[in-house]
Amino acid sequence: MGYSDVLELGEARFRADKESSAGLERFNIRQKKWTRVELKKPKPESKYPYTIVGCDDKKNLKYHRIIHKIYNKDFDIYNEKILIDHIDGNPLNCHKDNLKESTPQENSQNRLSNPHYHTRDNIWQIELKKSDGERLCHRFPDTQEGRDAARDKLIELKWEHHRKKIEPTQIVFVKSEPKHYLSPHHPCIAKGKKFKYDGSELLAFRCGQLYRWYRGKWNFISLGKKCQVGINGQHIGYYRLLAHVFIPDFDINDRKQLIDHINRNDRDNRISNLRVATHTQNSINRALRPYYHKKAKVWVAQIRYKRKRIQKCFKTYREAAATCIILKKFLQGVPIYKSDKIWEEPPTS
Repeated sequence: MGYSDVLELGEARFRADKESSAGLERFNIRQKKWTRVELKKPKPESKYPYTIVGCDDKKNLKYHRIIHKIYNKDFDIYNEKILIDHIDGNPLNCHKDNLKESTPQENSQNRLSNPHYHTRDNIWQIELKKSDGERLCHRFPDTQEGRDAARDKLIELKWEHHRKKIEPTQIVFVKSEPKHYLSPHHPCIAKGKKFKYDGSELLAFRCGQLYRWYRGKWNFISLGKKCQVGINGQHIGYYRLLAHVFIPDFDINDRKQLIDHINRNDRDNRISNLRVATHTQNSINRALRPYYHKKAKVWVAQIRYKRKRIQKCFKTYREAAATCIILKKFLQGVPIYKSDKIWEEPPTS
């Protein structure tokens, strides 16, 4: 086993095994010995499947760039405009003979783009960029026949435009989360509805997703813990913005008008799950769960009906939970959903 010369980046020292494809080693100052840097296996849905190595000069560098720097002293490792391409397209093969300097166009052509899944349309989509810059896009249904057709089409396009042969086993179908942004010419934008609120340009979909126009693209607005969106220093409910676009009778500036989630899941913001409600209707649609009375050491099922408070006490939690279901259904006419988790007994302490 032979090793290369030692590369010093700040206080960090690296060397590489000449025979291994993942043989990067780093000198441990405390233990005073060389330790192997693990090359992590990338996830299929990852856009940048590269292992990041932290250096002592507070700069994170990519695994394969350090390997290339060890054998090519003239290479500027901190210049991100100079890309290092894996010749066989496998990011796990970081052997020195499998790395070469390339342009962004050559790097994108040699990259294997797995089909990605669109949750709004329930389809598989493959995208490929030709050498002249034109983008090709093909869509296939979410069936076994559709997956086979997408796999065959991707192999055909990769060979036709990039002259690169890929095996069917290299293509992975993974249903990942929706993209964090949409390009201005994305075909899905036509299915959404654009609107402006307090100077911000937004894009809403009936499936319950919001995008904000920022720096030339539509950026996905994630659903935080409080389900709110910050616009010009004020916080507005995620679901209120969606109802403002798709529910005509709703006035977003009227605080007396509330938006109720029909299935009581505040993370499900589909338009079919939203409705305009009063404070009384919203309180009736809340989950009813028993609570534990510490002094009396009993479980209490409580409900309000016609401005009266009805209480029933039980020794066990299951009896109180069953009573809550009966009271909720026959007095208020509201069913119990699985998301309420009424049969999961909470701690009494």
